Amino acid sequence: MRVQFVADLRRSEPSSVPTAPRGGADSTAPRGSPDVPVIDSDSQQFKERVRSLVPIEQIVAERVASLKRAGNSWKACCPFHQERTPSFVVSPERGTWHCFGACGTGGDVFDFVMRFDGVAFPEALEQLASRVGLEMPRRSAPSGPKPDHQPLWDCLGDVAQQWQRELRGPAGAAALAYARERGLQEATIDAFGLGFARAGALRELARTRHWDAALLERVGLLRRADDGRYFEFFRERLMIPIRDRDGHVVGFGARVLDANSASGAKGPKYLNTGETELFHKGRLIYGLDRALAPLRRARHAILVEGYTDVMAFHQAGVSNALAVLGSATTDDHAALLRRTGA
Repeated sequence: MRVQFVADLRRSEPSSVPTAPRGGADSTAPRGSPDVPVIDSDSQQFKERVRSLVPIEQIVAERVASLKRAGNSWKACCPFHQERTPSFVVSPERGTWHCFGACGTGGDVFDFVMRFDGVAFPEALEQLASRVGLEMPRRSAPSGPKPDHQPLWDCLGDVAQQWQRELRGPAGAAALAYARERGLQEATIDAFGLGFARAGALRELARTRHWDAALLERVGLLRRADDGRYFEFFRERLMIPIRDRDGHVVGFGARVLDANSASGAKGPKYLNTGETELFHKGRLIYGLDRALAPLRRARHAILVEGYTDVMAFHQAGVSNALAVLGSATTDDHAALLRRTGA
């Protein structure tokens, strides 16, 4: 299996700080929340106030144990690349840091926290503001009701469970054999919820649940043909539930089986749920719901090629393995990784 990318979130252990925090706030910085706060549009003044109250040398020293005073500045080996001679300089007077070595990175205290802690700017600002007892300015909540996604999650979750049952039935024999041939053990098959989309199973379940076609189309399970009639989008395929970071099923990946088998289906090798209000291919990472705790322990993510690669890595004990739903990573993928708190 080919490892495409390793998103390194590692950091050094915090050390004692050289100065006490200004403003009398608790010196323990809280981790950023996964829910990024909304900052008011006139927050530049607030940002400058936080910057003036937070000593950058203290923030860096808490994260970089080797930081030492050097005249009016502080120096250490750069935490963002490997080196033996210290080239990382912090200037309290300017409120900046800069690496004069290989990576050449630099910025202010917000840039440092964002890069080192792997958080977005709003989280960095909130984290530093809380240290000096400042409350974040926020926009008023948008008017109108929030969309209720629970019926959609319930529908997709029930379908995933039905397809799991189908995998263990007579119709799913070829799909189950394929999963086993890929080296997946029974516990892994069950843990990742693999299933089989027997033709007609969705309609049978929909009748018992009293789901209408509009709901099934809304979650990407039904498509409309040119003549206006609905058809099941996933048929006779090995089904892989795709979950958001909170564990809700939001869509599926579907693997075609051998065309010569009884359950063989024609079409592309893999199908994914189309874009829906829950499923946005460029904003989802497969396996993230299962990897949150391992990511925080390992401090880095291993991005592999596909669904079964993720399962194989987890089966082998590498629980921080993930896969993007496509051939390229996006800014949204990077933001998701930063928000894991790893």
